[in-house]
Amino acid sequence: MQQGKELYIIAGPVGNSGNIGKKEQITVPAKTWKVILVLDRQGLGMQGVKTNTRTITLDDAQ
Repeated sequence: MQQGKELYIIAGPVGNSGNIGKKEQITVPAKTWKVILVLDRQGLGMQGVKTNTRTITLDDAQ
């Protein structure tokens, strides 16, 4: 269902649970997080963020 909303999704790592890789070492995060902003109008960018903007947070810290 389309509602004319715009989403901003920001994600990142937390901590370090080790490294993987043979040639290059890549750090594996211990946890990850994500924040989703649901903007009521498209095309306004970050100017569309208001005090009542719907915010959804997700993490794998459980």
